[in-house]
Amino acid sequence: MVAGASNSTPWAERVITLVQWVKGMREMGCTTYSGEEDAEVAGHWLRKVERVIDQMQDCVNRKPE
Repeated sequence: MVAGASNSTPWAERVITLVQWVKGMREMGCTTYSGEEDAEVAGHWLRKVERVIDQMQDCVNRKPE
């Protein structure tokens, strides 16, 4: 589930949250997977996506001071 969305969140709001999440990922350098069959290239893409998701989760979970 997308961070910040819960099961009680209306469907339309979850879609908007997902769109915002993907937009943020693209702004941070994520690209669409090209279907590359080379395991090394695919692994590099996956690690990049994982790093960006971790960074975004850190921002969502950070408590305001």
